[in-house]
Amino acid sequence: MKTISITIKLGEPLRQTVGQRRLSLDLPETSTIAALLTRLKQDLPRFESGWQQGAVPYVIFHQGRPVSVQRYTSTRLKNGDVLYVVMPVCGG
Repeated sequence: MKTISITIKLGEPLRQTVGQRRLSLDLPETSTIAALLTRLKQDLPRFESGWQQGAVPYVIFHQGRPVSVQRYTSTRLKNGDVLYVVMPVCGG
């Protein structure tokens, strides 16, 4: 089975919970964002608790654009992709 290498950059406070700012993973080449999240929850037990904390959900950016939760299962990842996982912040 072929694999792809991707990079995940974590924003605060998820970075503090997991203890890493940047992660690199090798995944099967047919992987989606949903599969990536499953893998992160399996490999990093603190990821799931950090992902669930707070009233504001995290946003995943893929190729510089936010991905809606409804598209997690259909958004395929490619070798070399960089994803950002951040908590949206509003200000005035």
